[in-house]
Amino acid sequence: KIKFSTIDSVTKTIVPAAVKRFLSKHQVRVEPCVCATGKAMQKVLDGDIDFAICTIDKLPRRVSGIHLFDEDLILIGDKDSVTFKKISQIKKMPFILFPKESMTREGIDSFFKKHNIVPDILMETIKVSAICSFIEAGLGLSIVPHYSVKGDIKSGRVVKIDISTGEKRQEGVVYKKAVKLSLAALDIIDILRKEAKRL
Repeated sequence: KIKFSTIDSVTKTIVPAAVKRFLSKHQVRVEPCVCATGKAMQKVLDGDIDFAICTIDKLPRRVSGIHLFDEDLILIGDKDSVTFKKISQIKKMPFILFPKESMTREGIDSFFKKHNIVPDILMETIKVSAICSFIEAGLGLSIVPHYSVKGDIKSGRVVKIDISTGEKRQEGVVYKKAVKLSLAALDIIDILRKEAKRL
């Protein structure tokens, strides 16, 4: 049995295909769960899961990380915000953001600081689906990992605003240094790396 955790944007990109490829080769039960990076890291440290696929920008000493891909943080809004091209146009807008304790928020706050923006925060949530619902209703803007909203952009639910944040986050596999991963776990990690190269 392999137990692992994954974050939203990685779940929407490489995980389903990797799990399918793995199961076509192995008769091993796979138990993925979706949770935020901080919680996933704690599950790794507690020994509750074999590994986590999450943001690896800052790692505790007791874990090792394997880089999979970089992900841009992008500005999104409703269809009316597609005309925004300048920072001055977004300064007074309300924002729906990831909470302070999320690793992604550090990159978001870095963008705000660079542009002297004190954000009017309407709501904080870790749930990208909730962020998109608020934006679709015309309640504000957000800065989110690109892959987590790729489908929402494609469907027209939200739009990518043509203002670069200049911020990225690194996604990868995290596991406890003191624990030897099984051959099956190493194989699924290898498949994840191959899937990441297709992005």
